[in-house]
Amino acid sequence: MPVDASLAGRTFPPTAAYVVSAERIAEFAAATGCVYDGGAAPTTFPIVVAFRAMTDLLDDPSVGISLHRVVHGEQRFSYARPVVAGDVLTAALTVESVRSIGGAHIIATRSQLTDESGADVVTARAVLVHRADAPDDAPARPAPARQTEAATVDAPGTPLWEAGGQLPAREYAVTRADLVRYAGASGDFNPIHWSDRVATSVGLPGVIAHGMFTMALAARALDNWAGGPGRVRELGAKFTNPVVVPDDDTGAVVTVAGSVSDVTDGKASVILEVTSAGAKVLGAPRAVVDVG
Repeated sequence: MPVDASLAGRTFPPTAAYVVSAERIAEFAAATGCVYDGGAAPTTFPIVVAFRAMTDLLDDPSVGISLHRVVHGEQRFSYARPVVAGDVLTAALTVESVRSIGGAHIIATRSQLTDESGADVVTARAVLVHRADAPDDAPARPAPARQTEAATVDAPGTPLWEAGGQLPAREYAVTRADLVRYAGASGDFNPIHWSDRVATSVGLPGVIAHGMFTMALAARALDNWAGGPGRVRELGAKFTNPVVVPDDDTGAVVTVAGSVSDVTDGKASVILEVTSAGAKVLGAPRAVVDVG
């Protein structure tokens, strides 16, 4: 079933209110190896709320989207302020465009996250790639499960926040267990992140890490370089190559490095380099960090 081209311009109703608790933030932080000290949530935590809006899109039978046919093509966040425990957030998703390229549908969306007062908190833009040639016999999406096992975390660093400053490379191991933890914390149970059968049936080399898990590792490095979460004002990247995670104890390794291209008015523009197995896995990964 093709994706309905008239979907472009459609805005879905806001999601049900999501109460941000310290417990939920801690769960997400544990799943991504981030430090949570009771203050700002990890930089990519807003995806938990944005994904609820995306699920409304994916689950609408009139749209013609099947979850297992979808890969994340791009994600960008702009933060009016950090998310903290006690926030009550809703997300309203608008489909900005739908186009077809080589048998795939490219769906660009914008989700606006607002608080109880109606004030903007985060704008989340995503590009979804929906493959029309994937099979229809993928396993059903399982119910979300709570995960409590904590991952190893980093200690905050002290980077050189001036033009030309280099952010020391950090390496993160990624195993299938990490993908399970992230699925539980984020609500993203796409079977390409846990089923070899489904992943290979849609042309992937095997189970791949969630694009947002890879971005979460980049954000983890940023948060630690900046001395803690809450300082990132913009973060975005294209998901250019998948991180293939073998079904063994070793898994994959993601390396995050970066450099400061400019510092103006207390904000540092950062160019990141995120690689795995010698390939760049995030395209044009850039961030703006408050260092004033």
